[in-house]
Parts: sequence; structure tokens; C-alpha cells
Amino acid sequence: MDYFILATCVCAGCAKFFVNKRVKKQAIGMEQTMLVNAISFSIAFLMVVIFLAFSSSFGFANPLWLTLSNAVCILLSQICIMKAVELGSTAITSLFVNGNFVIPTIWGAIYYSEPVHYLQIIGIVLILVSFIIGAKKEQNEKFNVKWLLCTLLGMLSAGILGIVQKIFGREYAMTYSLDAFLAVSFVIIVVISLIIYATCKIKGNITKQIENKTMKFSRSTITLILVLGVILGYHNKFCTYLSGALPSALYFPIINGGVIVLVAIVSAILFKEKLSKRQVLSTVMGFVSIIIISIGKLLLG
Repeated sequence: MDYFILATCVCAGCAKFFVNKRVKKQAIGMEQTMLVNAISFSIAFLMVVIFLAFSSSFGFANPLWLTLSNAVCILLSQICIMKAVELGSTAITSLFVNGNFVIPTIWGAIYYSEPVHYLQIIGIVLILVSFIIGAKKEQNEKFNVKWLLCTLLGMLSAGILGIVQKIFGREYAMTYSLDAFLAVSFVIIVVISLIIYATCKIKGNITKQIENKTMKFSRSTITLILVLGVILGYHNKFCTYLSGALPSALYFPIINGGVIVLVAIVSAILFKEKLSKRQVLSTVMGFVSIIIISIGKLLLG
């Protein structure tokens, strides 16, 4: 069952990028982006509460600082992904964001004194090189600085989220409920999103394009927002669970490398997103580096 869930998480991770890209076509500006987040994370909250209702203990007690950190990292990562896939390549954005596991890997080696194999160091260097190759602009092409900043910030926030999840898994999982941890995090995200949405609306901080359109989403967009909420709830719930249930040497290459490859394939076949030779090389190198890092973890036992 764990391996079946892992496969569905890879699909959910892939779907998150494309649903975000479709939703962002209508959710223009910060105001509508935060409204989308408020709705989608409300759905995610309801999903987690259903799981919590069927667990052995129905309680919401959790360390507040860790829950707040979890919420901020999830929200920031989601905002950055939405903007990045709007501005640039979905496949390369996926490569950068899914390279986030390098951050908790380095942090774990420093903070928890986790052993590091030389193959992990080689893999980290390779994935950094793949980022440089992927970010390099094509000849006669204007470099998209906004896309790069959003992508790097998305990777950084997702990486810090990995640290938060590692802390919860190692220090609090035996005392507190994972479902309660996620439920409270999603409530915080909804509250923050609504506050920012209300602030933008009061200040009138919307673009002329939005002013000339109705503020209502189309039915198809509303459906996609609801689907996004289900994806976010499912992905956060079961990825956090699997990170503790499966060996790291198996979990990381499949959940990260699998999403990178699947997004690249879907981008090329269904969405006709053409990658240059440099971008293909960057994607392949990123996937190979994840495999090398995972082999290093496996050799450490």
C-alpha cells in the first residue's frame, strides 16, 4: 500500500504544477492569488480533518512555532510555484523546486550529525550545476529574472519546509498528531491568505487588467481550484507520512526524480512545451544527481 501511495504522490506532485499553471491564467495579481489559496487550502483542511476524525485521538495540540513555520513555508512555496509556472517553463521550474531536498539533507548532516557519503556530495554538486545550466538564458533570448527569483524562492521555502517536517518527524511525531499538525497549518494559511486578500482589496492593489474584468472566476477555474485543494491536502498529508515510512534512499529519488521526469514528459506531450537541448540536459542531470545522492544514502545504510 505504501508503494501505491508513493505512486499517487508522484502523480499529485506532477498535477500540482499544471493545475497551478492553469489557475494562474485567470488568477491575476496578488489579490486573486491569495483568494485561490484561501479556497484551495480550505479544501485541504477539510480533507485532513476527515483523516483526523477517524484517527485514535481527535485533538489539535501541537508546537505553535513549528506549525506556524510549516504554514508559512507551504504558503510561500505555493505562491512562488504559481508565479514561476506562469512566467517560465513548467519542466525547469519543477527541476528547481524538486531539488529542494538538498537543503534538509545538508541541514540534517549539520544539526543531527547525520553521516554524509561522498556520493551525496557529488550529487549535490551535480544538481547545482544542473540548476546553472537550466537557468542560463538562450542565445538572443531575454533572461527572465522574475522567473528565476520565484523559482529559487520556491525551492528555498520548500527546502525549509523539509527541515520543518524533519524536525516534526524526529522530535514530535511520537507526541503529536500529524493530521492535527497539518490541519492547524492549513487554518493558518487560510487566515493569512484572507488577510492579504482583504488588504489588497481595501488598498485597491489590483492591476488594470483585473479592473476591466469581473472578479468572478469561471466555472472551470473554480473546479480547478477545488481540485488544487484536494491535491494540496493529499500531497502534504501522504508525502509527510511516506518520508518517515519509507527508506530515504527509496523515497527521495522516486518522489523528487519521478515528479521531474513526469512533468517533463507531460509538458512535452500534452502541453507541447518544447525544451531546448540545454534544458533537456539540465533535467536529465538533475534526475541523475538525485539517483547518485540516493545511492550514497543507501550505502550509508
